Formats: sequence, structure tokens, C-alpha cells
Amino acid sequence: MVFSLFGRKDRAKNDSRGDTRVRRGADGRPDESPSEVARQMAAKIDQIEAEMIAGGAVPPASTPLRPAPVAAPQPAPAVAAQSVPGGQAVAVIEEAAPAQNTVSMLGDTQAAGRIEVNESALPSDLEEAAILYANGQSQHAAQTLRHVIAGHTLGAFTQQAWLMLFDVYQGAGAKADFEALAVGYASKYERSPPMWHASLATAMPDGRTASVAQVVMPQRLDGDIIKQLEQVQRAANNRRPVMIDFSSARTIDANGAALLQRMIETFKKSKREMSIAGVDTLRNLASASIQAGRRDPSDACWLLALETLRLTDEKQRFEDLSIDYCVTFEVSPPSWESMPPWIRAQSDAASTLLVEEAMSNVEGNLFVLRGELSGRIADEIAALRKYAESRNDVMVDCRLLTRLEFVAAGELLNEIAALSGAGKKVVFVEPNYIVHALMIVMGLHELADFRRRKI
Repeated sequence: MVFSLFGRKDRAKNDSRGDTRVRRGADGRPDESPSEVARQMAAKIDQIEAEMIAGGAVPPASTPLRPAPVAAPQPAPAVAAQSVPGGQAVAVIEEAAPAQNTVSMLGDTQAAGRIEVNESALPSDLEEAAILYANGQSQHAAQTLRHVIAGHTLGAFTQQAWLMLFDVYQGAGAKADFEALAVGYASKYERSPPMWHASLATAMPDGRTASVAQVVMPQRLDGDIIKQLEQVQRAANNRRPVMIDFSSARTIDANGAALLQRMIETFKKSKREMSIAGVDTLRNLASASIQAGRRDPSDACWLLALETLRLTDEKQRFEDLSIDYCVTFEVSPPSWESMPPWIRAQSDAASTLLVEEAMSNVEGNLFVLRGELSGRIADEIAALRKYAESRNDVMVDCRLLTRLEFVAAGELLNEIAALSGAGKKVVFVEPNYIVHALMIVMGLHELADFRRRKI
């Protein structure tokens, strides 16, 4: 298919893939003409598509998620070879003695089980790892943590770095790396390591596991959704299934329609797993933007409307709309083909139950957050607000929360600030260590209390 806005040009004459440089006019100012904006957007989506199909820098299924070694400026750590059952030698990192810090105690009530963590600040390396993980860069987060553990620089925060690394591997579905880390942890600390939780991961077609990445689309589906598509691309490159929610969308234009249609085509080619919530909403918006007999400059909304009918397996409606497309543009219409099994649709009825489902997760006096939260998390915020209406103590259960994306953390911060301002006491119950670190970075610890997670 050829898209009037995002169609591929003659690469031999002008290959613009990945060329997102800002072009300037005669006066030296950035060129913001519609043609230049379209060029930059086309280059960006070409880059995303290429990375998703190529799989980015993701190791093959047989290779565990293990960051490449980094040359540290500090002296090399002492390494002791220890043996484990079966005769296998294991390298154990030896850290320097903990530095003195003003800290609170995290973990078990027994002294041997306590983890030291500063409630007001974290070492910059741990903050960096938390932000990288929040932004979907699991490999870089793991690399940062392994580097600082080996670098003798964390003092009292060393064990926290180990536990954050466990959470990164759990969230990325990297079970082999998790288990290898557990051997080193048990050897160093002489206690049981964290356990792998299969319930926090989703089975993948190749037998590996990965947590589901949830991306909520904004109300306006236009060229600015490139930001959300970059989140989708990062998840796809990490071989994670993606759930994209359109239930909050209210308007669409040709730019947004072209981007979304290209995204679906890319998932078809790359054979990556994707589910779509709010398909009926998306179709209604695309259909409202077209009219039989009116030849618009772009056919993107037409093609997206046809794609949504493939998603819901409505062949007759597809054929009827195809005839209108043929008459309007005087070209052969797209032919019917079933959507591949790795791309699925949820009905709008399922989408409208998101808030109710969130409320159904209220167990006793706890409001449960689970899975991966990204984007505006409007449904979760609305459900939390409703839950908190009749309570002075707002207990937020984070035991099933695997990742909190940066934008979602900002939305949560705003809501917690409002609840705190209304005189309510908010308590986060047992967030994992990497999520807890991000909450400290965002300043949530200044507005809420935390109930610590046991190792």
C-alpha cells in the first residue's frame, strides 16, 4: 500500500531513514513548514519500523538478557571463586565495607534481614537505573546496576542495588539472569535470595517470558502520538507483548491515522504480539473522518478504518467499505485478509470495564496496582480517587506492580499530592525495589508512607 504522507520514497536518490536533523531556513530559524514537519515525522516512523522489524539490539531467545561488561574507572573488584552443587565455579563480587549513612531500615524486622536505604536521597547511579527502567530500557538499567555493584562505590546501598537488579530481571522476563544472580547473592549474603514469580510474567511464543507493556493513547490521535509509538517500539525490541488502549481517544487526523496504520503493518511483518483495546472507538473516529465520494488529500483514515474491520474479523463490512473506497479514489481497493493470530482486539465493552476491574482489585482496605503502568493511567487514577473518597487512610498495594513508567509516575504524584492536601494519609504497600527507587526520585516519599517489602 502507498500512503500519501508516509509513503516510501526512492531510497537510491534520497534515503531519509533516521534523518531527524532540524533543517533551517535562510534566516537560520528551524524550518517548521508542513512539508518539513511531515519529512521529520516520516523519517522517525521509518526508523521505528526498521528497529521493530530488525529487533533492535535484543539478544536471540537463547541468549539471556545480560548487559555487556563495562570498563570501570575504579580498581578491579576482588573476586573469589566458590563452588555450588554440581561442581560449578561461581564468581562472587566482593564489595568494600559499607560507608556510614543516615538511613532508615528496610525489610524484615530481624536485624539480619534489614536493608539500608536513604529515604531522602539515593546515589546517582541508583537514580539513573530507576529512570532507565521506568523508561523501558531494561538492558541499560541492568548494565548500570551491575557496573556499580562491581565498582565498590555504593557502601550501605550495595544490597539495595542487588535487589533492584533482581527486579529488573523479573520485569524483563530474564529468568536465566535472575537465577544466575540468585547464586551470587546467596553466596555473598549467606541468606535466601528473592524468588522468581512466574505470575508476574507472560508466556511468549518462543518459550521465554516477558511482562506486558501497556501504552495508553491520548485523546488526540495526531502526529504527536510518535511519543507513544516510541514506547511501543521499545517494548517490541525487548520482545515484550504490547497492549495499546484507545478508549480515551476523542479525535483523529490523517497524520495520526497514517502512523497507526503503519504501526499495525509493522507488527504484522515483525510477528510481535499486540492486543488493542478500544477498537470500536478507533473505528468510529476514523469513519467519522471520511465520506464516500469525497476525495481527501490523504486516504489514511480510510485505510485505518479498513484495518479495524480486519481486527474484529468483519469481512462483509470490510467489503462494503472497500467499494466506497474504490469509488471515491478510483483505484483498486485493499483486499481482505485475516489479521494474524499475534495481533488481537478487545471490544470497547472490555475497555469500559477497566475502572470497574481496577475497583474489583480492592481487597479489604487495599487498592491494588498491578502489571506495568505507563502513560496517563487515567482509569487507574479515576479508580484510586473513587476508592479514596470515603477513606482517610489510602492503602495502595504495589506487590503486583512490576514497572511504573515515568509519565505514569508523574500522574500518580499529582494525585497523591491532591489526596495528601485533602488530609488523607497515603501508604504504598511493598513496592519492589526498582519501583520504590523511582518513587523516591519523583518525591513520592515526601507525600506518602511506605510499608516495606520483605526480601
